[in-house]
Order: sequence, then structure tokens, then C-alpha cells
Amino acid sequence: SGVRDYTAKTDFTYYPNSRHQLRMGATATQHNFEIGRVTFNATDSLVNFSAGQNLDGTQLGIYLNDEWEIDSRLKVNIGMRGSAFYNDNRLYAAPEPRLSARYIINKRVSLKAGYTFMTQYLHLVSNSGASLPTDIWYPSDKDVRPQRMNQVAGGVTWNIGDKFLLVNELFYKWGNNQVDYRDGAQIFGNNNLSQEFVFGKAKGYGNEIYLEKKTGVLRGWIGYSLMWSWRQFDSINGGKQFPSRFDRRHDFTFVGVWDITKKWTFSSVVVYSTGNAVTLPVGRTFFQGTSLDRLFVAPIYTERNGFRFPNYQRIDLNFIYKWQRKNRDNDLTLSFYNASNRRNPYFIYYKEIQNKTTGLPQSFQAKQV
Repeated sequence: SGVRDYTAKTDFTYYPNSRHQLRMGATATQHNFEIGRVTFNATDSLVNFSAGQNLDGTQLGIYLNDEWEIDSRLKVNIGMRGSAFYNDNRLYAAPEPRLSARYIINKRVSLKAGYTFMTQYLHLVSNSGASLPTDIWYPSDKDVRPQRMNQVAGGVTWNIGDKFLLVNELFYKWGNNQVDYRDGAQIFGNNNLSQEFVFGKAKGYGNEIYLEKKTGVLRGWIGYSLMWSWRQFDSINGGKQFPSRFDRRHDFTFVGVWDITKKWTFSSVVVYSTGNAVTLPVGRTFFQGTSLDRLFVAPIYTERNGFRFPNYQRIDLNFIYKWQRKNRDNDLTLSFYNASNRRNPYFIYYKEIQNKTTGLPQSFQAKQV
């Protein structure tokens, strides 16, 4: 699968007065998609096979945004974007309004809130299995409608003394026309992949907190997010909501910088997050083929995305040496990536264990890569 884009865009900024900043622009993109392409050619036989889809689409957008400082305390950002998408003799278009505001309570504390409506014409469809990820981009057409999403957010910013900045934000987003694969979908070599799609709703909400030390020999920041991301389809999981593949309940990041001397700097990055939600079989069933010596094995699935990968962890360390020569700034960096040698799983596969006496499948063992 692949995507090739050709884009033309233009942007302008206009200042009618000291309190207004107007931004406007337009963009046009031609998308070319190669989806699930499979080609097989055998030089020693007459077997030649090719399947998959080549699709395209044209996306247009125009926007106007006004950043307006009403007074010394209140600033608002009002915007409108018009978008359109043409493909498969079908034209979709939608207005996308957005509004945000920031209010300064005093020299240290400010509040902000916003609302955004978004339309997405390109769909990222992800396989929920634990095997090698097979994400594809698919354009809207006569059968696949654009996704619509609303988001509201609010937060507080607090300058603690002269060195620390604390930010806390809450968000909630909801939308429809979300795309996923039906149960038992045929993904590869499918000349009509949209027939494997189902459509439903999505919502997500959470809290993000961020603490930064901006000055001094020791600097850095800590960020933590507590989030939920749900999807609901009438034909999946008995109509009950389930976590999306990218639902990460906990997400923690630490970045630290230490200026040991004027020339030497040490930095570290620590990342921790909940593992992706995946669909795994809970067992196997065996059935006899037409021939007595043929025994078929089929996996048994229950809940969609009912399991989790192990939590993701990583520590990166960096040593930086800085010097000046002929009024030029130079630096030499030595980095240790994943310094703790944490083996984070990329995908999971199953290995068949055969009975040594009968040669038939006896059990299956999960392996992670």
C-alpha cells in the first residue's frame, strides 16, 4: 500500500491593526492511492496473479482565521475553514468552524477553552490483530462517507514563581462515520476493499498535565496524560463499545537537561505508555477436512481489542559537547537509544506445537517480536 500526493498551497497574513491578525489561505491536493496490492509472477510456470486497488481523489480547502485581542486580558481566535473532496463521481463539502479563547486572571494564572469541528476525508483503517500492523489510507467515495469529529477542550496555565510552568487541560471529542474492518475481513488482494468496512461512532476524553522548569542549570519537563479512546459499531463486539487500537490509558514522558559545564550537557528522555489494544484468539477449534488425513485449525475470537500489548518503556541518554571556533557554534552528540535494553513488542504471532507421536497440532504458543 502507498500514497502519493501533489499539493499546491498559499497562505497570507494581514494586520488590520495592532489587535487583529488575519490569516487566510487555500490548498489543493491530488491523492493517488495504491491499496492492498499483491502481485505474484512465477517464471517457471504460467501462474501470474495481481490484485488490489488504485484509487485517487482531489481535496480542496480554504480558510480564514482572526486572532483578536479584545483587551489586555481576553484574546479570542475565530476561524472558519471550508473543505471539499471529489472522488468516484461524488463531491463532499463541509464547513469547519473553530473558536478558542484565552483569559488572563492575573500575572501568573490564565484560562483557555476551545471548540473545533473537523471533517476527515482520508481514512486510516487499522487491523486490530496482533500480527504485523497493516494500516492503510482509504479515500472517501460513494460508499465511504467522510468522518466528522467535534472536540472541546479547556485548561489552566499557572506560572509558579519565575522558573516553573504548570499546565492542565481537559478534552472531550466525539464523532461518527468512523471506519473499521468487519469481523473476518479479507484485507490482502481485495479488489473491492470498501465492502469489508463497517461504520460507527467514536469518542475520546482525558486529562493532560504538564510541568516545566524553564531556566537554570537543571531544566526539563514532565508530562502525563490519562486518556480513554472508544469505538462503537453495531456489527462488532455485539454493539458494545471497545477501546480503539491506539487507546493508551497512561502516557508519561520525562525530559531532563543538565548543563554540567559551559561545554558539557547531559540530557535524558524517559517514555512510558500503556500498550496498544489488540484482538487475540482465546482458543482453537479443530475440524476434519474432506480427506481423513486433513485436519483444519481455526482461531476462536471473543472481544474486539480485548487484550493489551505489554507496556511500552524507553530511556534515551545523550551527552553533548559544545564549542566555538571562528564565531561558529558547534556540537558533538553521543546518544544511547533504549539504554535500559527494554524489548518492546512490535507484533505477536503464534507458533504451532505439534504432537510428536501423531504429528497433529497439540497447542499454540504466543511469540512476540
